Amino acid sequence: MPEMDGFEFLVEMRQRPEWHDIPVLVLTAKDLSVEDQKRLNGYVERVMRKSASELDELLRELGRMLPRSIERGQQAKVKEVLA
Repeated sequence: MPEMDGFEFLVEMRQRPEWHDIPVLVLTAKDLSVEDQKRLNGYVERVMRKSASELDELLRELGRMLPRSIERGQQAKVKEVLA
């Protein structure tokens, strides 16, 4: 991304109330430093390493994350209607 890196994007994303509950799965080939891991803490659902052998794990993780995200979105809509 020319204007910002992924870390900056996550900070900006989480500052928008309508995007706050969107789950983020980081898929990277990079070895994350302890500092990088701390920067991601609280902003992402999970960090996974890129690897062809981990495709099944990626699909399982997406299958786990999506229903929870949909449920959170439905709960938010109910709160808006009741407010």
